[in-house]
Amino acid sequence: MKVALTESFLDDLTELPVGIKHKGLELLSALRQIEPRNLREQVLPGWRLHKLQSSPFISLSLDMNYRVLAKIEGETVFLYRAVKHSLADSPKVNRNDALETPYSITGDEVKPSDIYAILGATGFLKEQIQIFKDVQTEDDLLDKLGELDSTIADYVLAIYETAGMVIPRTRFSFFQTDHELESLFEKNQYDWDLYLHPSQKYLAELPVGTRVAVSGSAGTGKTVCAWYRLQHLATHREHKVGFVAPNKSALEVSQEKIQKLLAASNVDSYFLVPKEPEHLIQLAESVEHIIIDEGQEISPLWYKKLGESLKNLTTGLTLFYDLNQLGGNYQTGDTKRYAHRLSDWSPAITSIPKCNLIQFFINYRNSKEIAEYYFQQLEATLPNSIQSEIPVFSSGEVLKFEARNDYQVYATIENIIRKLFKEYSNNEIGIVTSGSAPSASAIQEHLERINIPTTTDLNSKDKILVSVPSLIRGHEKKVIVVCKGESKLKMGRAIESYIAFSRARERLLVIEVQG
Repeated sequence: MKVALTESFLDDLTELPVGIKHKGLELLSALRQIEPRNLREQVLPGWRLHKLQSSPFISLSLDMNYRVLAKIEGETVFLYRAVKHSLADSPKVNRNDALETPYSITGDEVKPSDIYAILGATGFLKEQIQIFKDVQTEDDLLDKLGELDSTIADYVLAIYETAGMVIPRTRFSFFQTDHELESLFEKNQYDWDLYLHPSQKYLAELPVGTRVAVSGSAGTGKTVCAWYRLQHLATHREHKVGFVAPNKSALEVSQEKIQKLLAASNVDSYFLVPKEPEHLIQLAESVEHIIIDEGQEISPLWYKKLGESLKNLTTGLTLFYDLNQLGGNYQTGDTKRYAHRLSDWSPAITSIPKCNLIQFFINYRNSKEIAEYYFQQLEATLPNSIQSEIPVFSSGEVLKFEARNDYQVYATIENIIRKLFKEYSNNEIGIVTSGSAPSASAIQEHLERINIPTTTDLNSKDKILVSVPSLIRGHEKKVIVVCKGESKLKMGRAIESYIAFSRARERLLVIEVQG
């Protein structure tokens, strides 16, 4: 029998007491071995299977307090909820079968007899996995797991339990007719990276002497607009422009794209990572316009000093920033230092003479589901309200997984990647890790060991990117797998999660490390 799981069922399962959760997993295993027509005859007595009155569901008891609501359609059993008996009796629950089914388990992708070969390919020593060499059935596998070190046992279980999960194909839905945008979704990553939303063209083409500070939440395309701002001034107006980024990695991402856009320009442009405020002042004296990307990373004191210099200059300025992506060498829970930095921000910006404030609201670089997910998860913890309020497209639900230790993280990631390969190429996938989750280097080492090609190079064209929030800021992938620890977020961790989640264009998969 095939088994399909709703996201609500998976959420319920993670909240169950440990002993009941194991019974839920045993139920999944047993159902896969039963023919649909024989379910009533082969079902274990303790499950107390029966049809609910005035409901589309059947009920399967896990114990005296919890039961599963399910439906059988053809060769598949659909598991909808795993709840207490009292809640299962509620009409609001047991009559609602209009839920999506984001995962299905067929049981035929990884067989118990495959485990020995899988572990060998992963890099385990023969003496560690010899116990699995003659395993043929699921009962054999479960018996052997009881004899093993818990870390290996957890890894094997994670491999076996997640291998059959199907990540549904991306389903695009556009909220308004935009043929150019829709066509880009069928092209490669590079074409998408350079797409400027029509609503921002006016800003890219403002006169050279204009001074504006542009705020916008993740997904509003601030960095892309910064590139086209430089292109317009340098190529179409032949002005000398300086482009500023807060660090080398952010500058490299932009410089590579800008050089493509400036192919027709004969005017020199300047690229700078300032080390002190005087560097900004010297740049302002040398060019006709300065563009600053990721401006929240530059000290407010530096802007005050730049503002003093601009009083005597005609140099224009375009500053892009998002205070919810504020970095810096702060402890994750150091709210006082964050608050101090934020309180200094507005006076610093208003100290720049003749500087107007502009805000971007259209989120065209994250799907509706991804934007809603990070809003719901992080809004209460981030320094500022998330301002991107107008989504452009929908592409499918955010998928969530749990892992108890590093081995389960590795197993879940490798199975997710193998599923994604059916729809995406290597360079369209990124893995971002933060908090107490395994490090980027550890994940990369594990994936390389099983011949999944990875890189830390943000501009790689043929490998899966493995990175951290501080480095991937401003860069995007069609799919991002986020591996994170600490379910209770402090401000610093919330900022890291915000950056990581918003790097995904159309698919976001989140692995939460428990403990």
